[in-house]
Amino acid sequence: MSDVLLEVKNLHTTFDTMDGAVPAVCGVSLEINRGEVLALVGESGCGKSVTSLSIMRLIPCPPGRISADKISFDGVDLLGLSNDEMRKVRGNTMAMIFQEPMTSLNPVMTIGAQLCEPLETHRGMSRLEAAEESMRMLKLAGVSLPEQRMHEYPHQLSGGMRQRVMIAMALTCRPKLLIADEPTTALDVTIQAQILELMKELRRELGMSMMLITHDMGVVREMSDRVAIMYAGQIVEQGPVKEIFQNPLHPYTYGLLGSIPPINRKAETLRVIRGVVPSPMFFPSGCRFHPRCDYATAECSDQMPELMEVGGDSRLVRCWHPLIEKGGANRD
Repeated sequence: MSDVLLEVKNLHTTFDTMDGAVPAVCGVSLEINRGEVLALVGESGCGKSVTSLSIMRLIPCPPGRISADKISFDGVDLLGLSNDEMRKVRGNTMAMIFQEPMTSLNPVMTIGAQLCEPLETHRGMSRLEAAEESMRMLKLAGVSLPEQRMHEYPHQLSGGMRQRVMIAMALTCRPKLLIADEPTTALDVTIQAQILELMKELRRELGMSMMLITHDMGVVREMSDRVAIMYAGQIVEQGPVKEIFQNPLHPYTYGLLGSIPPINRKAETLRVIRGVVPSPMFFPSGCRFHPRCDYATAECSDQMPELMEVGGDSRLVRCWHPLIEKGGANRD
């Protein structure tokens, strides 16, 4: 059996609007191994969530259009599945924790009804069996008074409790891959730490792989094995989390890490990335980061760099002038 659980090659997702075609994801390629956590990192609007929704085929078509050379999950070509066949994958062997639990949970259905539905659909359980398993998953997710929560509605729960319910719902069918889209957004620091610890425990217990979508570099460092950095719809750098943090090769990654306040010394002036993120309607020619890059040359504005292996250790970078020659993050 191959170690690769999910393989995506040359994924493109475009949305047709009244102003024209908007390219949201442009040629994304990535792999997730069995038992591995891959963090997908970048600013808001860079294409992280659209990438995950495209993999799960949750992009409405129209207006969205998805194309790829390959999207293979556990040896199955997802692009070749019918809608009915894809529904048997979603929520079963591949599950997702959406970004905002209040809008992801159905407000007119009880927590119990929403938890039981995937168990009845995918695992063929009776309502009683599904209810018992749902309560067990709520306990596993750290939800207090699970029997009571089964009869409550989403608005009766706190934000942290709703997020725990979302995690329990995603894990009811023991998925091989969990996609977590900003799982701690809008939660206070204490609840955020509890949710992250819960996810680590569940990963160890269930042995699942995970795609963690976030812009929080602290969460990335704590949770992931490998990191893929996205900018303007493309992956610009990819590699082991330790290598990325110690020696970023792409100027954009270097800028992201430089914007994190230090905790072990007196605060200094933080580095900022000048300029603004380009609109998908008007991506610049050549390297999409070159208008904001301090190391850009004429070559950068003329030609788009490919995602190339640089420096070993499975490091990939999309840059004509990677910072390996400048000492990466160790530069002054």
